[in-house]
This record gives sequence, structure tokens and C-alpha cells, in this order.
Amino acid sequence: MSSMKSLLLTLCVTGIAAGGCASTSSKSAESPSPDGARAAASSTSRPDRDVISQQELAVPALRALSVLEVIRTLRPHFLNVRGKNSQSDPEAGRVHASIDFNGVIPLEDLRNLHITGVTEIRFLGAGPAMQKFGGAAHEGPVIVVRTL
Repeated sequence: MSSMKSLLLTLCVTGIAAGGCASTSSKSAESPSPDGARAAASSTSRPDRDVISQQELAVPALRALSVLEVIRTLRPHFLNVRGKNSQSDPEAGRVHASIDFNGVIPLEDLRNLHITGVTEIRFLGAGPAMQKFGGAAHEGPVIVVRTL
């Protein structure tokens, strides 16, 4: 019985040591210095899933696009419709838009808005949209376009 405990203990210690060595060597290979780690972390950080920032909008390839085209390119999930939530409201659950939080407009109106002068595009899920816009959100998400 004690030889079995010794064997288990040896296996556990060996496994922990091997895991620790692998962990240490992979960390040192990834970031040789604290400055390197910070640089790697900032360069690999992902943009906010629900925000298209001014920095992202500054990409020259996007300059000729409408706001709706930019959304389709950078965050197509903003446009996902979850289905109709109401028999009495044909707009219920559909994605709508707002310019600078000034009321809710049809999503298609973003085709006529050029990306120049836009500082941010933010997705509000159905809950936050209902809190901000009330019934005008039609129980669906709202894409808020912030301008200069």
C-alpha cells in the first residue's frame, strides 16, 4: 500500500514539475521582458465587440463607405435579427438606429449617412435600447451612431 502511495506521489510531483517547466518556458519564449509583454498585450487586444471606435473608422479603405456598409464590414453581428417578438408590431425585435441618441430611425437610413464625421458606432442590445429609447426601440436592438 505504501509503495502505491509513493508511486502516486512521484507521478504527481513529476506532473507538477513538468507542467511548471512547460509553463515557465512558454512564458519566457512569449515575452522576454515586461515591456515586451505590455506591447504584446496591447497589440493583441481585441476591439470592443459592441463598439466601432473612431480609430477603426479612420482606416482609409472605409472612407468611401456608408455607415451601414461599414457596419456590415466590421461588425456584421450588429445586424442580426432575432425574430419577431410581437404579432401586433411588425417592427418588434428588428434592429433600428439612432443618430447621437436623438430618437429611433429605420436601420436603412444609415445607407444615406457617410462615415465622414462619425466618431463612434455603438450597439445597444434590446434591454439597454428599451431603457434608453422606450417603446421606440420596438423591443429590439438599436445601433447608435455618434457624430462630431
